[in-house]
Amino acid sequence: MKRAFSTVLSVLIAAGVVGASKAVYATPTEADGLNERCDFLPYGEEAPTVSMACSFIEDEVGVSILWADGIYSEFEAFHQTHGNASEGLYLDERGGLVRQQTGFGSTVRQFQMEQGTVVVYL
Repeated sequence: MKRAFSTVLSVLIAAGVVGASKAVYATPTEADGLNERCDFLPYGEEAPTVSMACSFIEDEVGVSILWADGIYSEFEAFHQTHGNASEGLYLDERGGLVRQQTGFGSTVRQFQMEQGTVVVYL
């Protein structure tokens, strides 16, 4: 997963969209790659406390989210580390379980974590 993010970041730097020293802190006006919107809803809340542009990558290894404020979230597919095909289950950076919730159509991805929910609008 970090490879996919590094590739996106390398392309942005090479294209001059973001400078190498500012790459981790790219804002929506500095980076064309932030084409989605992400919300974070803390556990038990109905409204997001964070809503901003983001970049979302999903592949067989897991999910990567680069938030406009420079925060990078990575969810590794559970089967990558445990050898079974547990569709929709991931592990976050600290080993916590992340469950992808379904039923939101093809333009929304929702990830339930211990602390709250990340919603990605594609």
